[in-house]
Amino acid sequence: MLIMYDSNPTIYVPVPDTDNGPALRALLASGVRWIQINGEALQIDTTVSLEDDGEPANYVFIQPHPSVPYVVVDASGVGRDPADPTNPSFAAFGYEGFRVPASYLSSIVAAGAKILPVANGALYSVDDWVNVSNASTDPGVTLQPLDGPGAKYRVVAIDGNDLTIDRPAERDHPNNASVSKCKPIFGAIIEGMRFTGDVAVAIHIHDDIGGTYRNNKALDNWSGRVGTLIDNWNIGTLIDDCFTVGTTPGTGLGESTWGVAIEGGSGTRYSACGGSGCGTGLTVNYGYDVRGTGTLAFANNVNLALLTECINCFDVAPRTAGALILDVSESGGNTNSAVIGRRQATAAEQNIEDPTSVDWRSLPLGNSFATNETLLVANASGDLRQIDPFKATLTLNGSACERENILISSQSNLGGNLQLKNTLQHWAVGMLSVANWRDYVLYNSTSGQVDLRVSYDTAQVTTRGDLNIGAGQALKINNVVMLTGRGSSIADASGGGVVDVEARAAVNALLAQLRSGTLPAT
Repeated sequence: MLIMYDSNPTIYVPVPDTDNGPALRALLASGVRWIQINGEALQIDTTVSLEDDGEPANYVFIQPHPSVPYVVVDASGVGRDPADPTNPSFAAFGYEGFRVPASYLSSIVAAGAKILPVANGALYSVDDWVNVSNASTDPGVTLQPLDGPGAKYRVVAIDGNDLTIDRPAERDHPNNASVSKCKPIFGAIIEGMRFTGDVAVAIHIHDDIGGTYRNNKALDNWSGRVGTLIDNWNIGTLIDDCFTVGTTPGTGLGESTWGVAIEGGSGTRYSACGGSGCGTGLTVNYGYDVRGTGTLAFANNVNLALLTECINCFDVAPRTAGALILDVSESGGNTNSAVIGRRQATAAEQNIEDPTSVDWRSLPLGNSFATNETLLVANASGDLRQIDPFKATLTLNGSACERENILISSQSNLGGNLQLKNTLQHWAVGMLSVANWRDYVLYNSTSGQVDLRVSYDTAQVTTRGDLNIGAGQALKINNVVMLTGRGSSIADASGGGVVDVEARAAVNALLAQLRSGTLPAT
């Protein structure tokens, strides 16, 4: 099939306070394929279906005009199906695939086979595209495909009831699996949209082949169900920089279910996609050779999911944080699929002011910390408290601490006097404490190298480990990987040995407490 993108764009100026859906559909029906929207606000009250008189609008390209950074699409008028608010056909932009029932498999098809034996081959023609649905296996009830594992193939030859397909079968297909026909949409591009309002889905595309969906986001005032949904079964789709901020995470009628979801993808690629405030930030269901990089998903019920018989699917270097229930969900029915190299999403990536990542600073003796600074202390049992900054002052204590080491003045003093022995150097301090050992995060405001001293106290005897911090640099709690502190190899606390211990789990637990607001304040 030849690429048929228009050589020049058609400029469309949105009409305010009007449903612009009919005008956009009319452009598609007239054969226009490259539409630039010259206006920052686009009201859509009826779905813009990517079709032209019963045929897919192949190589449609919808984007903002170069003078417009992005287009805010208010799809509140599309809304949700009153009879079924979860109905994904209520979408701002959509394509349903023109699916029609045909026949069904007359025997099992093994992965790698190139023949589909069907009950009635006369219902097909060469070059038909077919969807084999593993979830639709009761021909007496329905021959339509159902959500679940399956694949799309092109028929290249027919011999009676045997359909030769364009490539080896991607997975096993059961006997009686429906083999329906569809009209894929080729090469669609939608980019630069910002969605607002309450609509079932912002972008919902079935049967996509070689489409690109880039920089489409549902952010402020969005209360919809799904941001970007590339639905059964797509081939070679690219999804880049698409993100959805939900309002109420969950699967209920009025909740935000998925940020970005890819169902039944084959060879699909995605990068820098995800969501927050959703049931699942990024979802891959029953994919084949679906690969993602740089996923960003935080504060969802589940941040990242590879589900339901995924084959050769990998999400590499995702960035996640603050899952309300589960960070990563991987189905036991997957084959050769995994989440690789996950790391904690930073405060900047989450666009939040993280109380644990404020800029540490020096504080002159006798001065108080600012009200927006976070200070932590612990009692003998390891219970954390957040100090009232008004109560936190730097004072001298000649007997309770060592040179260049900051200690809590006593277990009973949770009011927050931070003790500093050395009057020549000034520090700001954060502290992570577990059981009876303490980790301090210090900022070096002086020249030269200085030590981070981590104290492990037993019966007034202190064991220290040292870590150099360069002048003008800091260790922040959210960047800590390895700290020195208590460990099983300390046989005698008075021995003075240096012990390295992994602190990531403790750090993550503390960050979770801070973000959820469950850390008590003093």
